[in-house]
Amino acid sequence: MINSGKEWNWMDDKSQQIINKINKEENMKPSLTQQLIEDARDIMESFDISPAMTIGFDKDEYILTPKQMSIIANALYLADCEISVQKIIDKGTELIEQNEIRNKKEVIKVPIKNRHNPLAEKPTNNTVKVVYQNHVTEYDNIHYPQAFITKIQRNKENNDWTEIWLNDERIKINESKDLPF
Repeated sequence: MINSGKEWNWMDDKSQQIINKINKEENMKPSLTQQLIEDARDIMESFDISPAMTIGFDKDEYILTPKQMSIIANALYLADCEISVQKIIDKGTELIEQNEIRNKKEVIKVPIKNRHNPLAEKPTNNTVKVVYQNHVTEYDNIHYPQAFITKIQRNKENNDWTEIWLNDERIKINESKDLPF
């Protein structure tokens, strides 16, 4: 509690600022999508005598005007677009976070002299990075990435990796058939 002179106030300044921000946001004008969804909801509820109780629709057929159909279709379209955009944002955020984690770990580049395959001496554009809890192991000059990644996945002695990357593209674990080549 904070003593504000004559009376006790149970909220500090930060809490009051948050409450004020929420109140401002609640009074904001709804987005076009929100408005169309509200209009579509009104249309759907107009078919029932007690709209607050509407759970399903009992008639075999309902008649909509072209304007009503357009409102419902636009609401669905914009809602779908917003969901798709949010999925893209979420995926992008996830990739950025994964990349930041991967970049913070020590990267151990495996020297050619420690590699078993003589093809490692011949240059290619393929680089495989195997991410472990505390470090990243990087292999360059990989001629057969799918086989290389499959071997890593099946190696029982060294299976504590968390991610595998091919040319800076994350490979889905245990799905090497879907490699991007």
